[in-house]
Amino acid sequence: MSTTSENSLKNHFLISTPQLKGSTFGQSIIYICEHSSGGTMGLKINHALNSNLGEMFQQLDIPCDTSSEFDAPILDGGPVNVQQGFILHNSKQIWENSLNITDSIQVTTSKDILYSIASRQFKGDYLVVLGYSGWSPNQLEDELKENSWMTLPATEEIIFSPNKQQIWPHCVKQLGFDFSQLSATTGNA
Repeated sequence: MSTTSENSLKNHFLISTPQLKGSTFGQSIIYICEHSSGGTMGLKINHALNSNLGEMFQQLDIPCDTSSEFDAPILDGGPVNVQQGFILHNSKQIWENSLNITDSIQVTTSKDILYSIASRQFKGDYLVVLGYSGWSPNQLEDELKENSWMTLPATEEIIFSPNKQQIWPHCVKQLGFDFSQLSATTGNA
């Protein structure tokens, strides 16, 4: 399947269906950063790790105060390259190693943005994520056909929502139907 800009899922949410319950993707919302004929890359935005931003700054020897602002959890972005950090943000500033997803949303992998956050120079909303979710060419399309995922256009309000536990139920509600009515089997009429 060729993925053109018209049918790209870039800047969309993947909403896991009950079929994925019990897996690493159970009740997950994944923000799609890249979707092309070469594959798909996204970040889970609603599952926290047992670590916070202040602890990460300490481990990386980045000076910061002990403000409760840095108690924000680090998020589990997915099972691929789990030591790699990603900062999903809406800053207008230009950062090294950044991918523009939209005119206002970027994902950045350079440490300079962490120093900016720690020193309170950063302007904008952000999520700090370890690891990512990835699919080889056509793999995600197959999973969509199998009803493992539903899609929804992304909004910054949901991406940067502080209440991570409510993101999945909120997105499911926006889909407008009951997941219990979704068939686990596929077929042709």
